Amino acid sequence: MVLAGSLTVAGAAIWLSPATAGQCAGWDAVLGLFALASTAGVERSEFRFDQSTKTVSWSRRTVFRRLTGTFRFGDVTGIGFERSWTSSRPSNARRLIIFTTRGPVPLTNAYSGILGAANAVGAEISSYLSVPFDRLPG
Repeated sequence: MVLAGSLTVAGAAIWLSPATAGQCAGWDAVLGLFALASTAGVERSEFRFDQSTKTVSWSRRTVFRRLTGTFRFGDVTGIGFERSWTSSRPSNARRLIIFTTRGPVPLTNAYSGILGAANAVGAEISSYLSVPFDRLPG
């Protein structure tokens, strides 16, 4: 919301500047592309751990797509981190992953170098499901 408001104010301010109409339209187009790219990165992930059915239901929504899935508690083999790779080299950015027998399920698409909250969430999930957790130091 703050980003949308800022872009709207910036778009209006461009038209109030002493630039020509063509220049204003060009800068508004740049702001529009930036807004589109920004909204493409907005994501909402939700994981529901149902003790009665022993299943995890998850969904990941972005502006352009929605992914969903379900797996059983027994399918979970562990909790850990996946490292981001840039230019064929590993980076320090990581994301929390639930490892299952059917493949890894990331809790988010985003990678982060700030791992305190991810360590806490991973520990909670690990404890709840009684599976190993490969905690990162820090």
